[in-house]
Amino acid sequence: MNQEMLISLTFALSGLILVAFALMRYRDRLQRHFNNGPIIVKSHIALNAHAQLYLIEVNQQHYLCGAGREGVNCLTQIAKCVEHASCE
Repeated sequence: MNQEMLISLTFALSGLILVAFALMRYRDRLQRHFNNGPIIVKSHIALNAHAQLYLIEVNQQHYLCGAGREGVNCLTQIAKCVEHASCE
């Protein structure tokens, strides 16, 4: 390999690495901007370093889901309160 090819390859790989870091950094903003699907993440909390708890809404239904190293599990469906106005 000649020197020009090595320099070109180095610039190309550096550019790809920079794009990957930018996408990781702005992933949440990009997801909110481009996500037009039925699933909406209402809230999330980290339980520990490898487990998170999510409150999601799918077609006006709320679900509590856990995500960790072993995957994503839907824990329960949360019933919508219709008796009290304070629940809205």
